[in-house]
Amino acid sequence: MGRVAVLKIGNGDFDQGFDVSLQVCRDNALPSPEIPGRLPANTEFEDLYTVWQETFVRLRTQRGTDSDWQIETRPTNYSTSEVDACRYFVRNLETRMRNWLQHSQDQGWQKIRERLVKELANNSDEFRVIITAINSELCKLPWHIWDLMESNPDVEIAFSCPSDGESELPETNYNNQVRILAILGDSSGIDTEPDRDAIKQLNDAKPVFLAQPTSRELIKELRKKEGWDIFFFAGHSETNGEIGRIYINESESLEISDFKNALREASRYGLKLTIFNSCDGLGLAQQLADLHIPVIIVMREPVPDEVAQSFLREFLTEYAYGQLLYTSVRRARERLEEFQDLPGATWLPVICQNPAKVPPTWQELRHPKRKGQILPSWLRPQTVLLLSVVGWLGLASAILILAKLPQILQVPQHPSQSQVELNTLVGKWKTTWSYETTETKMEILEKKRLDGTIAEYTFSYLNNKNRIIKGKIKGKFYKQGKVLKGTFYDETGGDCYFVLSSNGYKFDGEWSDDTGKKGRWTGERISSTVRLK
Repeated sequence: MGRVAVLKIGNGDFDQGFDVSLQVCRDNALPSPEIPGRLPANTEFEDLYTVWQETFVRLRTQRGTDSDWQIETRPTNYSTSEVDACRYFVRNLETRMRNWLQHSQDQGWQKIRERLVKELANNSDEFRVIITAINSELCKLPWHIWDLMESNPDVEIAFSCPSDGESELPETNYNNQVRILAILGDSSGIDTEPDRDAIKQLNDAKPVFLAQPTSRELIKELRKKEGWDIFFFAGHSETNGEIGRIYINESESLEISDFKNALREASRYGLKLTIFNSCDGLGLAQQLADLHIPVIIVMREPVPDEVAQSFLREFLTEYAYGQLLYTSVRRARERLEEFQDLPGATWLPVICQNPAKVPPTWQELRHPKRKGQILPSWLRPQTVLLLSVVGWLGLASAILILAKLPQILQVPQHPSQSQVELNTLVGKWKTTWSYETTETKMEILEKKRLDGTIAEYTFSYLNNKNRIIKGKIKGKFYKQGKVLKGTFYDETGGDCYFVLSSNGYKFDGEWSDDTGKKGRWTGERISSTVRLK
């Protein structure tokens, strides 16, 4: 069960300051009393953002009329002065906003900060921060540079329109695959094929692609009763005022209001995540708020082609491999700093979240819970631990023991699911070779999906001769008493014998190095991102 902090920014403006309040609650539980406070006036933000926005847009080439516009891929001949000017405005705004959030002398605001510090220090479960603001201009500011957020690498800030509220739980189709409706709209001057490729490469996904569909085709597909887990759009879009518009083909465009009934119906049939990997999407998110779709991901401003492609690829990689949705967005967003000639690219992706909803994990999209389902006592974390050991055998199940199991364990249920299927990332191990005192670091890089009790990992480690060794560890586990034991081999030669106990993680084994010399091998886990989905 996660926690969510909702920072409500109410009446006020940049000239006079804003009334604020903070509420914290656990998912699906009653919120705590509000902590009131106030943020002071700051008349520079709007001007600084506008001048950055104008400079950023000048770093891209635009052409066409208002009704038939297209954006070419960004040129590589930017003048140094243009890039430097854009970078200056980014740093200036970030510095001023960081000071605004950190040094406000209002006692109520300091109490809000203290409560957030306390919540962030408690890393026993997921923690999310959602900002709801009457003034929509606040949603454009780079809140991620808040000092409290920067020091917590797995926390991302989302935004919510005040009109969001409770809605009925969606109907669920048990399909064992993530159903994705991917709309590749008007692509004049841009390349949407990398987006298609990134989606096609997902495991456990069943995408349907519609390339430049008519409005009738799009609406008909959205309304299918089989249901969609994710609605994705790539192509051109824009926001005029607070109204968003997507260009679905060369001659048709749609506002959200034009197909809101189809979206509402898709939401009833299980739609949980909407991604607009397109330009200027805040207007789209604001219109979608009334439809109570749990999570929406958009771009704040016009987004260059390469940036959109990179973000989607990185986000899907993190998300489908088991990271939380918020963490996946943050990591994908931060990796956009590679576009040094586009200062402010890391500002573009943003989550818009209905506070009444809990963001789904990838595994929950595959195996969602039934409406109103409550886990019985025999599925509580301690019992699931035992069941994982004695019944649902697999490497990831055993490794899970060491990852603060009682706090992070979640068990999705599915009518046809006979075992727990895991999709995890495994952290770093510190290992010791018995015939020498050299310590090596070994990091699991990739894990293939479990098939029954068979697990397979690729790995690399630096051996005592400073050589990087790569290989695979794979094999079966079997039960013996209260521990799991298994014999494994890898591509470098030698068998490993693992023992995984319920009170921690350890292993023992025989290992052959590149000279054929054998020795004992023991190790312990030193970090992990293991999570049961």
